[in-house]
Amino acid sequence: MKLNIDVSEFKRFSEKTAKNLKENYDKAIDNSLSELGGRLLNKVIRKTPVGKSIKDKINNKIQTVYTGGNLRRSWYLSKLIKTDDKRFITLYNISRYAIYVEYGHRQTPGRFVPAIGKKLKASWVKGRFMMTNSVTEINKIRQAVFNRNLAKYMEDKD
Repeated sequence: MKLNIDVSEFKRFSEKTAKNLKENYDKAIDNSLSELGGRLLNKVIRKTPVGKSIKDKINNKIQTVYTGGNLRRSWYLSKLIKTDDKRFITLYNISRYAIYVEYGHRQTPGRFVPAIGKKLKASWVKGRFMMTNSVTEINKIRQAVFNRNLAKYMEDKD
């Protein structure tokens, strides 16, 4: 018994898919990286601690005086940078003390700090790890984001 199968349609489909993949792969990577960068920036900003507000009497009215948020406002995301076969987006904070909040820092117990009006108690202040934890969360979803963007660009547009 002999079975004849016409595979010309399959060959045409595979050639078309390969061509479509070559054309759209870079677009999918760039789009995915930009989306992941935006999500990372959003997560880091939400996790960044902000100073506490204090109530103060201004013009015989009690108002909330709020002077915090500098660290949170200092997060930036660079544009997409392409090299030969690599792409980068850099998340950075321009505040000089961001690294100490991220990873923690030493301090001298018993020293009076006029800005907060208290003496320091602990010799080590633990870090908040807002960027480290956000990168870990983004790494968990990066493949799904890339697959979704690749599927979007690979849709048949005939």
